[in-house]
Amino acid sequence: MQARSAPWDSERFLAFWINHTSRKLLRMHDARLRELGIGMAYIPVLMALDERGPLSQKDLVAAARVEQPTMVQLLARMERDGLIRRPEVQRGGLFELTRLARTRVAQARDVLVRGEQQVVRGISEEEKATLIALLKRVAANTDGLDS
Repeated sequence: MQARSAPWDSERFLAFWINHTSRKLLRMHDARLRELGIGMAYIPVLMALDERGPLSQKDLVAAARVEQPTMVQLLARMERDGLIRRPEVQRGGLFELTRLARTRVAQARDVLVRGEQQVVRGISEEEKATLIALLKRVAANTDGLDS
């Protein structure tokens, strides 16, 4: 007769809390950004274009840390929503922010900063830095583990 294993307790696992927290944060930020016509998926592209100017699709893939097919769909939606465009003088397939997007980027930053301030209430700057460092290590440890 086999010994019965202990009941599964998902709350004991890091993946549960990362997933749970990530979904809650994404929902919160998406809801707050919606009134600006921006989704969280757009943020890495918007910020990269705002900070570095016109960029290629390849550069945006690296900035957003997504796969090429995902970026193709994302750029199509952002173009449809009037947030990015290809410069009239096509220079190697570059994308740039539209005037509308430039007005919304600063607002989006404010929304994200206020949200972060709310969710880290009671956490010191040192604890926050430690949490970020630990999550970066976990993320690095997952590289190449897809299969």
